[in-house]
Amino acid sequence: MILFVVNSNDYELNAEVSSMEKTDLSTARRNMHSSNIKTRKRALRTLHEVKRNAKKQK
Repeated sequence: MILFVVNSNDYELNAEVSSMEKTDLSTARRNMHSSNIKTRKRALRTLHEVKRNAKKQK
């Protein structure tokens, strides 16, 4: 992806687009079976975050 930064608003928009990954519980569980280590770590981080948020709500 090529980005030409004209002003700071363009950069902020790109930061939001590049971090648009699915972070729901079902996707994280599916990604835990991936052979890619980075994907598994990202999924584990999501699962821990969901569990942490569930504890905070109680």
